[in-house]
Amino acid sequence: MATLAALVALAVGPVAVPGVAQAAPQAAATVSVATTAPTALVLTGQSPWLTPGQPFDLRVALGRGAGSAPASSLGLTLSVYSCLTSVSGFDEAAASDAAPSGRPISSSPVLPWTALPAAVRGVALDIPVSTASDPATSTGPGGYVIDLHDADAGCGVYPVRVELVASPGGAVIGGITTFLVYTDAADTERLRFAEEVPLATTVAATGHRPTTRPGGNGANARNGARPGPATGRRRPPGPGRTVSRRR
Repeated sequence: MATLAALVALAVGPVAVPGVAQAAPQAAATVSVATTAPTALVLTGQSPWLTPGQPFDLRVALGRGAGSAPASSLGLTLSVYSCLTSVSGFDEAAASDAAPSGRPISSSPVLPWTALPAAVRGVALDIPVSTASDPATSTGPGGYVIDLHDADAGCGVYPVRVELVASPGGAVIGGITTFLVYTDAADTERLRFAEEVPLATTVAATGHRPTTRPGGNGANARNGARPGPATGRRRPPGPGRTVSRRR
């Protein structure tokens, strides 16, 4: 599950460090979102990773598939589905234009488009997340709170279906599927990298690789000479030799 959560976080946006307050929602990566065609909604940003107490920040805008209907006649609905248990389940949810299979574990009422806070592009939704061990203390648009029933069991990746609907009436115009990644791990740290460069071997101009013996060089070995005493000095890198370094 930790591997799946990491893969989804990388797909949704830059890796966040659990336990550290998140900045403004990151720009959304198209790899993480399945859309209808033509696109009625465009995901412009969201929280890449949530820890207890953080709201799910979502930014969406109207796409060309929304048509020419006035904004006053449009609304949004959100449906959160049970957490995924495999990478193949994530691939299936991300690739499909339809809503995820099964019944949602949390659904919002119709949220009128014009009643939502405006973002730089489109509208913004900041929705509290509630679990058994960390109940929400506030509500989001329309009084909605995302209730993650099984987050306390260590599950962390939830498909979220966002649909543009006619308001009133609720007829679906189009939608997108993204993902909410939730964790209560406070000891996660950033990945650290080390670079290693292998040493190359110089080949003699004759095409024969010199033979070496402990304590001597290739020339001494070929001529049968006894190896000279160790000088304790390192030979500086020459052509064809590289060094290993870490950072």
